[in-house]
Amino acid sequence: MQNNAPVISINKLFDPVLIIDAVNGQIISANSAAFEFFGIHKGLLPLTLSTYFPSIEDQVFWSAKSEIIKSTDFPLIDSETMVLDKNGENCLVRRCVWWLDENRYQVLIRIQSSSNHSLQHIQLQKAEMSSAFDSSIHLTAILDLHGNLLHSNLAFNSWLGQDVSAQSATQLSGLINTKVIDPALYELDQWILAARLHPQQIELKLKDGSTFKQTLAPRFNNNRAIGYLLTLEDITLHVEQDAYQRLAWSALEATDEGVVILDEAFASIAYNPIANALNNQSHDFEADSLETLFAYAQATQQLLIKQTIAKKGLWHQTIRQRTRSGNIQSFKVRILPVSHPNSAAHYVLFFKDLNAVSASEMVTQDRNRHLDPLTLLSDRAGFMQTLSELTRQADNTTKFAVVYLDLDFFKHVNESFGLSIGDKAIQEVSARLSQCIRPGDIVARQSGDEFILLLQHVDELQASKVVSRLQDHLFQPYTIEKETFSLTASLGISLYPDNGKHAAELIRNAERAMHFVKNRGRAGVRFYQHQMSQSLLSRMKLDHSMRAALKAEEFFLVYQPQITLGTNDHLSVEALIRWQSPDQGLVSPASFIPLAEETGFIVQIGRWVLDETCKQLAKWRNAGYQIMASVNVSAVQFQQSGFVDEVAEALITHQLPAHALELELTESSLIKDVDEAIKRLRALADLGIRLAIDDFGTGYSNLAYLKQFPINTLKIDRSFIKNVPGQPVDEGLVSAMINMANALDLNIIAEGVETEQQQQFLQNAGCETYQGFLYYPPQSADAISEILLNTQTPSKPLRCTNRS
Repeated sequence: MQNNAPVISINKLFDPVLIIDAVNGQIISANSAAFEFFGIHKGLLPLTLSTYFPSIEDQVFWSAKSEIIKSTDFPLIDSETMVLDKNGENCLVRRCVWWLDENRYQVLIRIQSSSNHSLQHIQLQKAEMSSAFDSSIHLTAILDLHGNLLHSNLAFNSWLGQDVSAQSATQLSGLINTKVIDPALYELDQWILAARLHPQQIELKLKDGSTFKQTLAPRFNNNRAIGYLLTLEDITLHVEQDAYQRLAWSALEATDEGVVILDEAFASIAYNPIANALNNQSHDFEADSLETLFAYAQATQQLLIKQTIAKKGLWHQTIRQRTRSGNIQSFKVRILPVSHPNSAAHYVLFFKDLNAVSASEMVTQDRNRHLDPLTLLSDRAGFMQTLSELTRQADNTTKFAVVYLDLDFFKHVNESFGLSIGDKAIQEVSARLSQCIRPGDIVARQSGDEFILLLQHVDELQASKVVSRLQDHLFQPYTIEKETFSLTASLGISLYPDNGKHAAELIRNAERAMHFVKNRGRAGVRFYQHQMSQSLLSRMKLDHSMRAALKAEEFFLVYQPQITLGTNDHLSVEALIRWQSPDQGLVSPASFIPLAEETGFIVQIGRWVLDETCKQLAKWRNAGYQIMASVNVSAVQFQQSGFVDEVAEALITHQLPAHALELELTESSLIKDVDEAIKRLRALADLGIRLAIDDFGTGYSNLAYLKQFPINTLKIDRSFIKNVPGQPVDEGLVSAMINMANALDLNIIAEGVETEQQQQFLQNAGCETYQGFLYYPPQSADAISEILLNTQTPSKPLRCTNRS
């Protein structure tokens, strides 16, 4: 590569030039102009560079020089900075740093305008920025690329009780740990590692009861990372106010009265569910809203109400209205004032439907006929009876919701702690659900760990709020007989009359929506949609066909080569499953693999893939070819208790060396039970099997675990590769992943490489192993044999026109 840096005859240049030692960052040589400008003598060399280049940017650059990509095609940094001249005064210059070789850098200095006005302007800007930094109410610190503290503002120093300038990352983390309740949750070095990809935020609970939001964001200069900006914002008041507002509104939603918030002019600005339901049904009384139904917004009536409130502190009245059908309905109405020092006067209107009280009592008596003996809730028969009666009496204005709730993995509680604690957990769940529902709503135990609820007078939005409150209470930790654990639930909701007009139909559709949540990760809520019924039928047919296909030998394997440039001694392939159905043709793995994982059938499929791969791999190696093969392992298969033994048995059966097999696992499959995952990975590694993290970057694993897993390879997911080069964000993420893998001494493979531009970008970034259509599409075993026969791994890409 041609060196473009201006290094020839530096003594002939009029501009100052310095030569810097690449190891210790000291000045080891200079030209005459540099000696004159800085007032230094050749006999004093070497000298410390930071003495003459005191700016933050220069300090960060030289401290991180080892992490910067070296190139002689362009300067590593080229911008204005302040240096100290021979008089010890600040001088504005433009310095350009070039990489000469592994031992030296060259710094070319061009002195800018020396007018006092320019210098004063720069110094003024610097002073203003420093003042703004120090006067910020947020705790702010500037860190270098290693997390070492360069500068901190007054608020940050005051919070820690000392000037923390020049603290290392470990020292800074230790100081902050003295403030937080649980230091184990706060490791600054882990957050710094994660922040290289994108800004990181975390809420810190402090020992003094306050809550801070920490933001750690990367800092860039000329598109190069130079460090991080750490900010800590006190959000205690916001958290407390938010909790208070949620509690207050939850209380309004839970009351058996209608509640309307009114402004100073008696205009309605908020309703609780009961009030909203009556407002929507006000046309039954030949009224268009609650304002006309209760007549509180009329000018004369409003004046009378306010006068009464001024004298007595409240206004109340029993209002009787005739419905369109001729029935008389009575409401007890109260209006009270609400004052707040920072807002205009408000009022709260409460009303109770006196006719509904007796009806509610009848519902309660009827419900007590069918009780679940463990929870004393309504049982399935009682709930069905109540719901059927409600649907028979409903008219075109009736709205309610049925919620089907299933506890996730509850069998683990019974298996881990015993049936006694399991029963008490069911009772605690029942109590929490009962505490969350409103008067008139019903919660019943459907069976086992399943519950079903009736939410009256709600539309979709109101039902969402009630269910959200249910989740908040239900997901809090449980402590029973000194055992502490957590539970989650999957919830499905059907609405009357949109999702059914009969009790059985509403319950069935709510259950379908619940299963939709379970099939997509659990611990969530979903409203029923018509396509769920069609989807369920299609899934049942696909599940049956998939199981029959394994017996009928309709599955087959293809193999996609993994190419490492510059090597020709061996070839690596990834085994990929395909399904040739006589009825449906070639079925995409994206169609049947997710279903196989949900139903557990992936375990049988995985065993077949492992055995078939080992069988074919043995044929190639017995023929004298040095070839490795990798097999994808699902999370369900990996978690099977006998998985390690099954892998060992496959190697023994086919007489394969362990290093010829690589197992690919996703991030998500390893973090469900980290301790157990580490044990199994180490057992596999002890056998000599190679291990890879597949689709790296798409999961949610803690990067700290990466150091504990005995893995050999990271595979960058194709979703990142497809946008490089050209997308700066993806370019930065891919480069960061490659740097991380290199730092951990791991192999790195890029998936989905389809263009020469992608390959060139990856090679420049430090990745030299690729998998994709640029080299080979997935091949049959015979095609791989032909490749092995005719050529070893090429140092130049081989083109394939068949991209099936």
